[in-house]
Amino acid sequence: MRHIEIILKVAERCNLNCKYCYFFNKGNKDFENHPPLISAETVQSLVKFLRTLPQKISETAFQLDMHGGEPLLLGPKRFAEIVSIIKTGLHDAKQVRFTVQTNAVLINEAWLEVFSRHQISVGISIDGSKAQHDANRIDHRGRGTFDSMVPKIAAVKQAFSEGRIPSFGSLCVVSPESNASTTYMCLTKELGFSRMQFLFPDETHDSASPTDTARFVKFVGDLFECWERDENKKNRINIIDLTLQGILQKKEKASKDRLIASTSDTVVFTVSSGGDIGHDDTLRNAAPEIFNSGMNVKSATFPEFLAWHSMVSSICAPRSIPSSCARCTWLNVCGHVTRDETPLHRMKNGNADQPSIYCEALKAMYLKSAAYLAKRGVPLHEISKNLHSSDSL
Repeated sequence: MRHIEIILKVAERCNLNCKYCYFFNKGNKDFENHPPLISAETVQSLVKFLRTLPQKISETAFQLDMHGGEPLLLGPKRFAEIVSIIKTGLHDAKQVRFTVQTNAVLINEAWLEVFSRHQISVGISIDGSKAQHDANRIDHRGRGTFDSMVPKIAAVKQAFSEGRIPSFGSLCVVSPESNASTTYMCLTKELGFSRMQFLFPDETHDSASPTDTARFVKFVGDLFECWERDENKKNRINIIDLTLQGILQKKEKASKDRLIASTSDTVVFTVSSGGDIGHDDTLRNAAPEIFNSGMNVKSATFPEFLAWHSMVSSICAPRSIPSSCARCTWLNVCGHVTRDETPLHRMKNGNADQPSIYCEALKAMYLKSAAYLAKRGVPLHEISKNLHSSDSL
């Protein structure tokens, strides 16, 4: 089964002005040439484009990530119309699922009804405690937005507890100043999230400060300890899940999926509000010269696009494993954990041929996870089966 994930920019404007925003505040001005909101006609063209897939629709699973800017600027009626167009147009697909990534400020009962009717998973962007969140996630008048989000998050949590929506979780961008304990306690105890994803800042070897990246080692270690000590064993953190899976995965799979090589049956790409097609969204700033395909869903076919996508993916892939990675004990585990990332964190001078700038933080997570499994009685031979020896290369 092929998996197609589309980062669909349904709104290319935002009601917030987050300081670190890669879309509006990192120098890229693509949005200025795109409509503020996607049209029904563009979505219909997207469906026609997807139906030119070279394989059977019935063997394909689609994930539509309704994205922005702020996707809720579309309004609940227009948003529901777009979702209906896609569901109808791909009615014979193996699976069609929807997520929305929102700052939650505009959520109300009308939005919850749309999420419920179309079974849309809700991701909420929040950076932890009020002080940490309000330091970066501000509105266009410079005001923090934490307080305005709290009741909206409570409403989404209530809708989930009532079975109205399939899932909800938090997406937290951590900064060098982030305190893991404060962040974890706020997300879990104060706001009630049980599914959490933490993102390192969108930096490359050309832009990152070594002093700042070193501080993430402590954050990762403290975060793991908070999770491990938590009596609520239903709480899940994406990177911890991936690491534990990476350690315990089948050995033959580990050797195949090293580093950032994406699986051949998964394609991730971006579609703008005007229908322009791009690669994974984080390449927008890291490698703008190769992000845009020059194609539009109104005129391109999927095979044409796929040829371009494969070419760019090949350009971004390392020609060889960096020597420090080749010698690393965690090579195979890292292959599982980071394979779904873009090459962003490995880029230097436009080439993704370096270890991740967050390498030391990742290794701290791997070590904590291995110790966690050992303390819980997983045999050492099971834990160590995917640990790597450079002699095997």
